[in-house]
Amino acid sequence: MAAPADHATTATTVRRNLPEPPPADVVRKELDDLTVAAPHPMTGYSHAKFTH
Repeated sequence: MAAPADHATTATTVRRNLPEPPPADVVRKELDDLTVAAPHPMTGYSHAKFTH
């Protein structure tokens, strides 16, 4: 099996035609409409299992 490529020397630029982002006022309205859960205990959560 071949050795992995060195991405620093073999990477190429990929250009994509992405849509323009929505206006800031639209984004703010959408963010304001999100429901955020109240804080709650995270019993059982483990950084050892879910490292970041």
